[in-house]
Amino acid sequence: MATLTSKLTLVSTDILPSESLSSSVEEVTNIVAPSTGLSLALAAATGGSDVEIKSASATATQFVYVRHTSKQADGSTDSDATDELIVKFGATDTLRVMPGEFAFFPCKSDVAVKIVSGTARVIQVEHAAFTRG
Repeated sequence: MATLTSKLTLVSTDILPSESLSSSVEEVTNIVAPSTGLSLALAAATGGSDVEIKSASATATQFVYVRHTSKQADGSTDSDATDELIVKFGATDTLRVMPGEFAFFPCKSDVAVKIVSGTARVIQVEHAAFTRG
């Protein structure tokens, strides 16, 4: 059985007025098929069709990774700082990811995850889905 190690570190010396922030967590999870490795997708411009990056027919909870690459459709033109990526759970607009930001989250097996650009520009998005074992 394969494993996936996820790590998150939050550090700041000036985000809180009277204290520093320092928190770190690491988790090792067993992963089974089906899983999709890192892939690129194009999030359609506002008014375009949603792009499904995780189907609602998974066999178990899946860990979903999505990253706004800060690039437009051609992969070389930089996104505008306001080019927001919308992540939907089913039909519900749930997450907003700005250029350079990412999200990593566990998602129920029967929930589709879809993406669409929040602007008139198409956004290049990196994504993956890993099935919990």
